[in-house]
Amino acid sequence: MKITILVILTSLFTTGHLIAQRPIEHFFFNVDRHRIQEKSFLDSDIFSGAQLKYTWPELEPEKGVYNFDLIQSDLEFLEANGKNLFIQVQDVSFDTTIYKRT
Repeated sequence: MKITILVILTSLFTTGHLIAQRPIEHFFFNVDRHRIQEKSFLDSDIFSGAQLKYTWPELEPEKGVYNFDLIQSDLEFLEANGKNLFIQVQDVSFDTTIYKRT
């Protein structure tokens, strides 16, 4: 029992230390997706990619009708520039202008 607890604690502390040492991998642009085209971002070796937020109404403009063109466009642009895309889908917001559809 003591050995099991020791192994678990060692694993947790070691993993936590490794995670804390990792460099920044992506930059969060929120909905300012046009900023992925900025030279300072594209030329940076610090960031391996961009995290972009897509709202559910952007992805499903009408009930049952899906449009992933924004994601596809951003992905193609970032890949062409050697960057990754980290997708964040938001289905709830305090901004009532985003969610007009019921």
